[in-house]
Amino acid sequence: IPPKIAAGLASGQLERVGGVVRDSSTKQVVLAMEDQEYLENDQVRELADEQNPEEWNSTQIRDAFLSIAANKIIEKIIEKVYPTRIAAILDDGQLVLNQGGDRMKDGMLLDVFTAGKEIVDFDTGESLGSVESPVALIEIQSVYNNLSYAKVIEGQTNKVTENLICRVREVKEPENTGSGSRSNITRTPSGGVLLPVDR
Repeated sequence: IPPKIAAGLASGQLERVGGVVRDSSTKQVVLAMEDQEYLENDQVRELADEQNPEEWNSTQIRDAFLSIAANKIIEKIIEKVYPTRIAAILDDGQLVLNQGGDRMKDGMLLDVFTAGKEIVDFDTGESLGSVESPVALIEIQSVYNNLSYAKVIEGQTNKVTENLICRVREVKEPENTGSGSRSNITRTPSGGVLLPVDR
């Protein structure tokens, strides 16, 4: 949790309601995080450690599924508080990023953004962030504990400077063409899922 949020919760200026932190007096949301996950049959089988649905342990599947969702939310929070940035540009043009370890993988693609005009909430005067413009696409070349090395593979190299934010490029899942087995997992109106063991 960012120190400012932690201090606000401790003082009572902020309050936590479910997955949302809001201002106690104005009720304005200051921090919220949400994640939706969908699993196909083969993914559920992996969580269950069993191939036969009759032998699935619903508690084990639920706990494993919640762990996946929680890890993704934690990753999103870390990305907001400590975004990946270009820490240095070497003489040969190679980029040094301020993140390494498990967060980065060789071959990972990241978009590099410049920060433009800051957007301010008219009611509260608080910053809502800056408009970001993509300038380049980089690829991770090597990963170490606390940093990574990358190279520009697309875009405007001359606009890539130190301290710019880099965000992992979202990988689009291939669309279901109708071939293969049909999933027996039902999505609920609220965005959740009913697993076969829930029926």
